Amino acid sequence: GAEPSIELGAVYDKEGKAFATFTSAAAASVAPATPGPVGTRRAGWRLVVVRPVVLDGERVGTVYVQSTLNELVSRMLVFGVLTLLVVVACALLGLLLSAGLQGRISKPILDLAHTARLVTSERNFSVRATPRGGDEVGVLVQDFNRMLAEIERQDQQLRQQQESLTEEV
Repeated sequence: GAEPSIELGAVYDKEGKAFATFTSAAAASVAPATPGPVGTRRAGWRLVVVRPVVLDGERVGTVYVQSTLNELVSRMLVFGVLTLLVVVACALLGLLLSAGLQGRISKPILDLAHTARLVTSERNFSVRATPRGGDEVGVLVQDFNRMLAEIERQDQQLRQQQESLTEEV
């Protein structure tokens, strides 16, 4: 069978007169009287290709083919939908990954910030942040807790020294 997207075809002699023509049942027009300039051009929703026929270096005729762009438009539509689906899937995957990473990174940092506010507002150096892993954030939490322990120890020493000084007076 013939290519369904080809509507018109014609072969012209070297003077530009139609020698043979083909018109599909779906074609809305007939082959032109002359092939027009050699090249490829778009005519509305159709593609027109005009090529010379050369034999032994001499131009003996011209081939004219007119095709609809329906198949191309259909393929572009399918590729567009597939591209959109891939973009949506990637966006959803990115959203899921970012939500997971937020839970793994932001949550421990927010907990650490909450503990720091609690220590600052209540001046309670016995409060500790909960380490959630051995990554950089976990190391930060452990170092923060060691710092609190040292501050708590020094605070207790200062209180003991103050108490001993007030007892002596």
